[in-house]
Amino acid sequence: MQALTSVDILINNVGAGVAPSGGYESITDEVWQRMLDVNFLGAVRLDRAFVPAMTERKWGVVIHIGVALLASERGAFACGVDYLMDGGVL
Repeated sequence: MQALTSVDILINNVGAGVAPSGGYESITDEVWQRMLDVNFLGAVRLDRAFVPAMTERKWGVVIHIGVALLASERGAFACGVDYLMDGGVL
């Protein structure tokens, strides 16, 4: 695989979700942790990999897109990653 020399635009489009057999209250800490690992920490890791070079060049764009949907027979709960991004990543 050839290494990238520079990345000007980073688009992170992710959304991991689950469909628990019970309701919202049946979602375990492990499931929540998995969604945070994929949806939030995945973005953090990408930022760490590419943003320093963008900062050095004084140019770059980062776009994060994502939502996790928890669906069950009692309804759906959407957990937007954007609330984490506002204060969590950049």
